[in-house]
Amino acid sequence: MIGRHFSGVFLVLLFMMGSWREAKGQPLADLIPSDAVLYLGWKGVDELGEDYAGSNLAGFSKAFQGRALIKKVFDGALKKFGGELPPQFGVVMNAVGRVMDYSWRRPMAIYVGLPKNVNNPPSFVLLWDAAKQAEALTLDLEGLLQLAGADSKDWIRVVDKRFVLLGLGVNEGGVFKLIQTLTGKNNKTLFRDARFKASLEGGVKRPALVGYLDIEKGVKFYDRFAAAGDDLDTKMWPPIRDALRLDGFRQIVWTSGFSGKSWVSRSSVMLKGKKTGLLKIWDDAPLGQDVYKLIPRSATWANVSQFDVNAVYVEIRDRIFKAFPDLKEGYEIGLEEVKEQIGLDLEKDIIDAIGSIWTVYRTPEMKSGWRQQMIVHRPRDAKKTAKMMDMLTQLMNFGAEGAVKVTREQHGDAVITSLVVDGEPLAWTVADGYLYFGSKVAHLKSAIKHAREGRTNIKDNAKFVAVMRGLGVGRPTSFVYVDAPKELNRVFSDWRELLDQFELDEFKKLVPKAENLAKYFEASGRAAWVDSKGWHSRATSSFPGAELFSSQGPLDLATSAVTPTAVAISVLLPSLGNANEAVNRTVCASNMKSIGTIMSVYSADNNGKLPDSLVDMAAGKFASPKIFLCPSVTGRKQEAILKAFPKNRMDRMGIAAWLEKHCNFVYLGKGKKWDGDTNVILMYEKLGRHNQEGINILFGDGSARWVPMNQARRLLLKAGVKLPI
Repeated sequence: MIGRHFSGVFLVLLFMMGSWREAKGQPLADLIPSDAVLYLGWKGVDELGEDYAGSNLAGFSKAFQGRALIKKVFDGALKKFGGELPPQFGVVMNAVGRVMDYSWRRPMAIYVGLPKNVNNPPSFVLLWDAAKQAEALTLDLEGLLQLAGADSKDWIRVVDKRFVLLGLGVNEGGVFKLIQTLTGKNNKTLFRDARFKASLEGGVKRPALVGYLDIEKGVKFYDRFAAAGDDLDTKMWPPIRDALRLDGFRQIVWTSGFSGKSWVSRSSVMLKGKKTGLLKIWDDAPLGQDVYKLIPRSATWANVSQFDVNAVYVEIRDRIFKAFPDLKEGYEIGLEEVKEQIGLDLEKDIIDAIGSIWTVYRTPEMKSGWRQQMIVHRPRDAKKTAKMMDMLTQLMNFGAEGAVKVTREQHGDAVITSLVVDGEPLAWTVADGYLYFGSKVAHLKSAIKHAREGRTNIKDNAKFVAVMRGLGVGRPTSFVYVDAPKELNRVFSDWRELLDQFELDEFKKLVPKAENLAKYFEASGRAAWVDSKGWHSRATSSFPGAELFSSQGPLDLATSAVTPTAVAISVLLPSLGNANEAVNRTVCASNMKSIGTIMSVYSADNNGKLPDSLVDMAAGKFASPKIFLCPSVTGRKQEAILKAFPKNRMDRMGIAAWLEKHCNFVYLGKGKKWDGDTNVILMYEKLGRHNQEGINILFGDGSARWVPMNQARRLLLKAGVKLPI
């Protein structure tokens, strides 16, 4: 019974997974209020008719037998893992399945609207043109809300026995606005909006799915919201907005639909005014012919993308420092600490050395597994990049305490470094000004040889040429290519290996055979370009969700979408994090010294004897409660903690309870005297802070010093402190 209605669930989930990179939306725009900041609309397969019936998606859905597969998985999971499900579980899953099925078959839209009053919450409404299924859909929604403990009268409204609306507050907000458009009392719809209509120009002609995000409207709303607030979060909005240049965006628009058997898409990020700052940096130039020459003709999957890590890093860094100049000193301290730890200057030796074009591909000889791909990158400074990779190799080996096996092999003028991490091989080298990174030494040698001697490249691949010609982007700034039929066997092999790893042999037979599905897959791709209006891309695929079967599922989706972004984030965030961490360490040490001063004054008044506990100091009139807190606790949370400190300084029990819960330090001074002994530990930070890299320690001479974690553990154990392993 549980699997009975899961064909709809399967199809909708498959559709959503394949559509996330397009963020595609849905028709019904003639019923959506024009104040929508977000609109997603799906036409429904019942309305698509032959467009859907003759598509790869229709054939694949029938061959894959999602309903039967999911039912078998549920039954198998129950049998393997045992246990009983709650009595209402089957009822809930069947109702959810039917709702998803209605959503798949009938026109549906999601509407998010912003209120005029910034103190009111945004509207979020689901709209179905359910037609004859309106009553059945309403009953299922009411049942689900009842099980969730919600009153359906507050959530559901049916109009003309056809349209079903689901949203909080049926007599107000977005639901009320939608009712007005549905009943003809409001003709200001998104379909009539000039900005919306203009943004759809050049999109898919007969879209099944349309999406619209009005960033300009959202930014203006948050500007008003921030202007009305006075807390730290709202004050930080202007510099964040300016740093990311959010005020330079208009809308993001996506249109998708069927073209013959295939699924085609067009997406655009629309900008306004002159491109400056980050918007100018992201204006990538068309790819040169040298990039295509790096990719062999035999490639079954390829992705070339651009991202100028250095330019983005510098732009965001400088804007942050302009808005928050106090961060600069801590940031510079963080850079110095990083340099001391790794021997390289984060900015000059790493970030400045990274280039902007990233090429990733896979060929038939690269077997299953996510590491089986070749990354080729041309850095600005190859020598510095080689030093960076050497440093990373050493850190990996050090972090694994020698468990990483590292070997080096001379290959002409290049030295190939290979590693074995958790049984998986990795290899890298810098040759002829390029960084090569892959899974096996043989793959690197082949890639180097192709780059040096290759007489053919991916432009000699007839399928690639046909896909790119079909997309109609003459000089792309980035592209993705997938020979889906050839990739299919690889992915199904990966699925079976994954089931083997988790000892789920009984589920292996449930995975359909690749040869039974191959006819529904075709070579596909995506190409992007830039013009004065913004950034655009066109894509074609076998069907929405085909990437999960024709590359390597979510891992490859992530790789193709965010390879360069991940590099930027992996460099930028740790460096900014190091800056913030450096500030925290400095503040901790400063707080320690302040407490040490109070201890010194106390000892002078008590014949050299130190206080018995931190309560003796916190209860004093000269000690601010703030010096006992970890500096990472900021904003409203810090305010609430400080507010909870007992107002009566004579309330020792209350102060002791407050310190027990919130104090950042452990006191060891009881029974000791202030005698200037640098080997005596009087106080230390609680372990677990500062990324586990170390702690500040207050010594007997009043000095507070940063001590690396391993050394700190030895000192504390020597001092008789019992530490967790």
